[in-house]
Amino acid sequence: MSFGTITKVLIQYPQGAMVKTVEVNQPQTANGITITLERVELLAEEAKFYASTTTRLTEEGIHPPLPKMIPILAQYTVDGSTKDASYAAERLSAQGTELIWDNLDPVPSDAKELTFSITEFGDWQGPWEFHISLQ
Repeated sequence: MSFGTITKVLIQYPQGAMVKTVEVNQPQTANGITITLERVELLAEEAKFYASTTTRLTEEGIHPPLPKMIPILAQYTVDGSTKDASYAAERLSAQGTELIWDNLDPVPSDAKELTFSITEFGDWQGPWEFHISLQ
């Protein structure tokens, strides 16, 4: 196994990338699990999505004690073009689980609508879908 240099290439949009933070605070429930999209950060170099849920998983199923990390998958669509957001980074808190998707492609400055969809929450299928106007 070798440890090489990781290189990330950022291709800029001719019109530039959108730079703004959108406070969403929108809950969606699917299969008895409520996830709230807290905010979206759109930066020149990346997009970030922050969500949370009071649901925590245990070996016995869904309830408050002793959580375990699970795969949480998402995708995002900008004006009809869908991209994979991959897995969320998870941080456990007393209130539940905080979810962060980052290092995602930036959003063009002239984008009108953004849809963020959490497609899987462990063994549970979504979608938990959030529509965000960028105008």
